[in-house]
This record gives sequence, C-alpha cells and structure tokens, in this order.
Amino acid sequence: MWFRGAGKSSHVEWAAICEGAIVGSGYVLYVSGTQALAEGHVAAIRGRLESEEVSRYYPHLSNPLIGLHGNQYGWRQNFLMTSGGWAIRPVGLDVGVRGGRVGDLRPSLIIFDDVDDHSDSPLVVATKEATMARSIMPAGTQRTRILFAQNLIHRNSVANRIYTRRSGLLAKRIVSGPFVAFQGLQIETRQTKDGPRDLIIAGRPTWSDIDLEACQKFLDDSGRSAFLSEYQHDFSEIEQGRVLPEYDEKLHVITWSMFERVFGCRYIPAHWERDLGHDVGFSRDHLSAWAWIATSAANSPLPGLRFRYRGMTFVATQVDDQADAVKRAMDSDFGAKRLFDEFPLIGQQRMSHEALSERQTYNLKHGFGFERCRSEKTAGVAQWCHYLRADKKQPHPFHSDTQTADGYNLGCPSWFDVVDDDQLMTPRDDRGLKLFREQALSWRWRPTPLTDRGMIDDQPVKANDDTVDATRMITAEWGPSVAPLSREEEIDRLLPANFRTDAIKDLPYNEGREMSRARAIAQAEDEYEQEVESEWEALWRGTV
Repeated sequence: MWFRGAGKSSHVEWAAICEGAIVGSGYVLYVSGTQALAEGHVAAIRGRLESEEVSRYYPHLSNPLIGLHGNQYGWRQNFLMTSGGWAIRPVGLDVGVRGGRVGDLRPSLIIFDDVDDHSDSPLVVATKEATMARSIMPAGTQRTRILFAQNLIHRNSVANRIYTRRSGLLAKRIVSGPFVAFQGLQIETRQTKDGPRDLIIAGRPTWSDIDLEACQKFLDDSGRSAFLSEYQHDFSEIEQGRVLPEYDEKLHVITWSMFERVFGCRYIPAHWERDLGHDVGFSRDHLSAWAWIATSAANSPLPGLRFRYRGMTFVATQVDDQADAVKRAMDSDFGAKRLFDEFPLIGQQRMSHEALSERQTYNLKHGFGFERCRSEKTAGVAQWCHYLRADKKQPHPFHSDTQTADGYNLGCPSWFDVVDDDQLMTPRDDRGLKLFREQALSWRWRPTPLTDRGMIDDQPVKANDDTVDATRMITAEWGPSVAPLSREEEIDRLLPANFRTDAIKDLPYNEGREMSRARAIAQAEDEYEQEVESEWEALWRGTV
C-alpha cells in the first residue's frame, strides 16, 4: 500500500518476470479491476520480455512457446506462454475466471493491481470482493503466493477493507505500508496572476526519489482532494459530503467484552431506558431495518452514554415474520446471562411514518407500540452527530487513550455501537452491525442543485439508508432518557463518602458507626425532600 508514483505496478510486474527468470517456470494470474487494465499490465510485461536485456540473460523468457502447428501458442494479448514453460494471463474482475488452469498448470502467483476505482459504490466493492474470493483465489493451490498492490483510494475500497480487516480476504499477510508521500505536508491556497492555486509549501518526502514537480503537477491537474487521497491515503477531503462525518469505527464501535469490563455484564441492564426504531422495506434495494438504542442509567459507572446495541435487517420478509424474529431476539438470553424479556421494557417505538398498515399490524396483532416517526429527511441527524462528537477533555472509556497538550487523543463520545467480540474488525452480519456500520460511513448528502427559486434544501441521498433511517427515528427524539437514581440512591448520594453503601458494605458491624450513619441518613432525607420540593416549585412557576 504505497502512495501514487512509488512504483507499485512496476514492482509487481517485475516480480512476475522474476518468477519466470529465477524459478524458471510458473503461471501468473494478473488481476485488475477491468480486463483492459489487466491486459495493459501484461502488455508492459511483454515489452520487458522482448527487451534486449531480458533476452540476453533469460532467453527462455523472451521466446514464445511454439504450438504443434507452428502458431505462437502463448503470445497473445490475453495470454503469454514462454518456451521455458512460464505463463501469465490477464484477468479483469469485470470478467472473472473460473478454474484458471491451463493444461495441468494452476497459478503459482496471483497479482492484484489496480483493483479499486474512486467511483466504486459499496455494491461494486462487494461484487469485486466476491469475485476475488470465489473465482480468482480458489484457482490457486496451497503453494500459490498472492501480491496485492494498491493505494487505499477511499474508505470503502477493497484495499482499505482488507487493510482494516473489515473484509476477511488475505487474513494472513505481510503488510508493506500504507506509506504516505510526505510527512508534515502543508498545502496552501495562494492567489496567483492566473487565479487561486494549491501549492505544496512544506513537507518532508518519505522517499528520496519522489518527484516534487510531478506531485505539484498532479495537485494542479487533479485538485486537493484527489492529491490527498492518492499520495497521502487521506480521505477527509473526498468525504466532506458524508451526512455523519464524525462516525469513525475506531472510535464508536466496541465489543461486548469491552462493555462488560466497564458495566459488569454482557447485556443492557433491565433498568436502563431503551427505544426501538424500524424502517420498513420489502426488497433488496429497500430492506427492513430495526435498531435498538439504550442510554446508561444515572447509577451506572458512566451515565448518559448512548448504545446502539442490537440491529436486525430483513430482505423481502413479511411483517408477521419480522415481528416474531424481533420478539425472539428480545427473549431471555441465558448465554449472555440476561434473565429477563426486553420486550416490555422498550420505551418509545418509532417506525416509517407512511407505513400505516404495517404499523397497525405490529401494534394490534403483535403487541408493539409503534408511533409514526418524524417525516423530515434530516430529522435526527444533528442529534446523532452531537452524540458522535468526542469530548477531548475525557479519555475514551473503552480504548486506551493518551493525553496531549490539546486534550485526549481519542476523547469520549456519547455514542457506541456494540458488536460481538469476533466482529469488531470484520463485521459479517447483524451481530456485528455490518450494514449499520457500512451505511453510517457511506451515507451522503445529495448534490444541491441551483434552480430559478434558488438552492434546494440539503437532503441525504435516498439510497443505502435503511439502517440509518431506523436509527435517526430514535435520535430525532434525542433517544432514551437517563434512568434517574431511586429515592434510596439519591439519599445515599447525599451521605458523607465514608457512610455510603459502597464504602461500608464490606466492613464488620460497628454500633457507633451505625448510629452515626443513621443520623447522617436522617439529615440526607431532609436535604432530599427539600431538593424535591424546590424542583416542584420551579416546575410550577415555569408552568404558570
């Protein structure tokens, strides 16, 4: 994973030639995003094979294999086979290959190069990964080696998904990079006689052979966002259209084990408030999504945090079947030691405002209490972003965090997605909130056109938004409230520290201490009653 211009393709092209030169035989699949790209790389390899230097030292590579009838069997645009028995075949992911054998040959080397494109949608990326996993890699054997040469392009690229282990491909690997072109890069927009221009004004090249003039030319030609993506693996400029720019899996996704270390259990406690959102759909393009959100109670170690702790998605599933599956998910979970049914504990229940018949079916037949959600396309977005924003004055409660001069490196957000322990890096299904995480990252504002009435209001793109819609139905109402302390807990809070329940629970009985504590409790009860009376008086005055 090297920056643009660092010679990724040159290195892997020569690596393919090196196999034929040194090993003497082999069969290479050279795989790119399209067949034309792959054939271009193989054409470059052919040019090197036919060069004077290669033919002088490795003549068995420079001569094509002659077939039985005198034709050049292995020297075509889409296949090269040399007289020494080494072969290379270009493959485009838009075409794919099954089996991949030539005679008795199976690939000894598979090269992935130029797989990603900046415009790839999540569906295109998923298709490319499926082709690699099901059509390309199975063509090899246990001894087949794989090279993947690609800069990260964008957050949801195949290369970045493999690097961040959101994809299960190439799980055992040696990683080179990602390397950026410049350390301490500074780009400044300056006014020139020809107009504004972005200029590289500072930065230390990470490779002595970096061509600064070529970098500046790419910046001039392609603009800042493309430059930062291609040379620095920096997606911030190209992601400015994200609806939830604060959402970051490294910051906002935790496991149930992390949750247990702080709260002492692998489930949402019964006394925490929890809400449910549901977006209705019956096709693959518009599926049904359910999102559960809970807020940590006032008596918890970290009160007031929001947790999206369960998500379920359904494709072409009728409401009766969805209702049954959802209620089963809320049944007692003995594996997690949750011995209560969550269904009666759900507070607000919001669903698609236009789905009247489905809402009536859920409520009348299955006992839900759904109300219609707010109809605005941006309802709940601002509140969700507010929860995602990290407080740099506080350390992250679930990850190791370091303090800097400007505050903590990660900080403490108020929103967390809780997933199974084995799906933190590579989500596979709803238990890893796979689609929920992907859509939170890919949700975009649509371009705002200028009409004769001026600019049309900003709205998110109506695509790949089922799970985010189910979530913002709850955040639009600010989500579940913080379950308050009970009367006993409030009184305990007002006691001196040495008389509180946690402080004395493991101490042996002492009559003098118990008498002193009883007097302290009586005084705390008076203070509590005064606080309650003051609150009611303030509320009454505000109402009047």
